[in-house]
Amino acid sequence: YAHLGEGYINTLTESVFNRRVELIRELQSAEFQTEEYEKFRKELVCTVNRQIRELNLNLTAIHLHKKYVLKFQDINSFDSLEDSDVENLKKHVASLVYMDEFDVYAKSFDNLVYGLEVLKMQKKSYSRQQEQIVNDANILLKKKANIEQVKSQLPLLTRIVDDSYYLSASILDLENMRIKIRELIKFLVESKKKPVRYVDYIDKTLFIGEGTPVYTADNFEAYQKKVNSYITEHLDDKAIIKLRNNVPLSQSDYNKLNDVFTKQLGTSEQFEKISEGKPLGVFVRSIAKMDRQKINELFADFISEFNLNIKQIEFVKVIIENIIEQGEINLERLGDGKPPFDRPGKLFSLFNTKAQNKLIAIIRSVNDNARVA
Repeated sequence: YAHLGEGYINTLTESVFNRRVELIRELQSAEFQTEEYEKFRKELVCTVNRQIRELNLNLTAIHLHKKYVLKFQDINSFDSLEDSDVENLKKHVASLVYMDEFDVYAKSFDNLVYGLEVLKMQKKSYSRQQEQIVNDANILLKKKANIEQVKSQLPLLTRIVDDSYYLSASILDLENMRIKIRELIKFLVESKKKPVRYVDYIDKTLFIGEGTPVYTADNFEAYQKKVNSYITEHLDDKAIIKLRNNVPLSQSDYNKLNDVFTKQLGTSEQFEKISEGKPLGVFVRSIAKMDRQKINELFADFISEFNLNIKQIEFVKVIIENIIEQGEINLERLGDGKPPFDRPGKLFSLFNTKAQNKLIAIIRSVNDNARVA
């Protein structure tokens, strides 16, 4: 994790994304308008843009930032980034993207070196980043030089332990160093009693090591990606069709889904983490989304039977949207009139007892159909 302010923690993936965006912005400067630097910038843009294009706008968390996701899914939006673009990418997009890299040590080194590159381009001090790289290179030289991968990089390792290297190294030199050394960082783990420690470019600390949160974060991030992809790619699966069309799940349906999410794609612990306590069927339906036509039909008779007024219809619409987004309705929040069920009024102030009971019965049936009796 990278700590980026009081009360906020972001993942290594988010930090690396932010550093790449900053590099893209800095590489617009006149001094970097050469063929090699233009190639470097283009590679960064392609990487960042690909991460954004892979985002699924059907997912609630991503749909909330649709305006920014759509803008930056267009690769032309990176032609000339403004400061406001950088801020919007950090604020609205960075936390959504996925990074297909499971070597957390290599990823942390990426973050470290990208940060050094940004600081050097901004003519700011990068002494802490330099110190970290020198220390790790020294350990590799003194304790791991017999490992074949380390041995192949001995000339470069010998250069980067010299402080003078950083004064003369260009951004492209540092980038070449990052690419060649990142794969060696995993060999440091056994050499250090303490977790590998990296300082982010904004002078915040990243801790990585066996059993620490950064492993957990990236593992869950990868698992979340697999789960979301499975659901959106299997909308024609029998059980998912039932969930989307308000048809009760059978025990067989439940067992199949449970096997996919807790055995094939990951563990029950990982599923419990990402589902945040939601029952399996409800969680799947919150991602697959209930068919809007089906749910409208479900409430059509109710609207007609009780000849609802504008405010009452508006309240029913709130319920429909909540079912689509969340997969079910929290009856306790509904009864207490807690947001979002407080607009344009509360259940008990808008409907008479008979209408209340009918509406709750419809909602309960929707909730129950995502569970196994």
